Amino acid sequence: MSRTKYRVRPLLACTALLFGIMAAQSHAINLDDAFVVWLLDEGSGDVAVDSSPMGNDGAITGADWVTGKFGGGLQLDGNDTVVNVAASGVGNEVISQVLWAKFDDFDVEHMFGYIASQDTASARYFYFSTWINGGPPHDGVHMGSTNAGGAWGRALAIPKQFDEDVWNHIAGVNDAVGGAQQVYVDGTLVHDAPFEAGEIVGTPDVLSVGTVPNEGKGIHGTIDEVAFFNIALTEGDVQDLMNEGMAGAAAVQPRGKLPLTWSSLKR
Repeated sequence: MSRTKYRVRPLLACTALLFGIMAAQSHAINLDDAFVVWLLDEGSGDVAVDSSPMGNDGAITGADWVTGKFGGGLQLDGNDTVVNVAASGVGNEVISQVLWAKFDDFDVEHMFGYIASQDTASARYFYFSTWINGGPPHDGVHMGSTNAGGAWGRALAIPKQFDEDVWNHIAGVNDAVGGAQQVYVDGTLVHDAPFEAGEIVGTPDVLSVGTVPNEGKGIHGTIDEVAFFNIALTEGDVQDLMNEGMAGAAAVQPRGKLPLTWSSLKR
């Protein structure tokens, strides 16, 4: 009996360690729900590597590699700087976007995320930016998507949210089927309102961050940790992404680097 007892203790200890590791590696945000995750930690080159399962690497034009909020980032200086990709995996029910941004000025709209549609009356399949009606300064928030007829109409506009030269964590949730839109700034819900429910109409095409194609609107500032999801992020999700970064909240690793696993600990 005593031998069995003492043999069980190491087994119990290992089991407890295993469950502890599993709990520590449990993440509320499932990376499979993302279609773009640009950590922007490359530091050089003209490609923003996508850490989502979709492989939507972004082509960088005109931007400079700088220090970001978590590791590296990209400095953009207006209309000629952009990261874009003919994205795959974009859904038609919900689009959520998150990013860190530090703005140099608000002379123009700053385009957080733009997904084009070429077969609808409006080319704005999804649109998320700073904006003030009658601005500049364009230091508020503008977000929306096409309506049931393929036109622009399901959009929000909220007043001043940002100051120059300050890092802000920005998140937008456009739940087309649920008929709700939320905007979070620095983890705080600043807009929550219903809108006309229905799938996003059109065929998603090029996804851009930094400049609206053919509209002359571009970010003046630095961006980091840009991600798009096909789910409605919750307030807790947004706060986790803000506080822990993509690596902590969603177990995102730069491509080619594997996260710590139980099997690697056993070696």
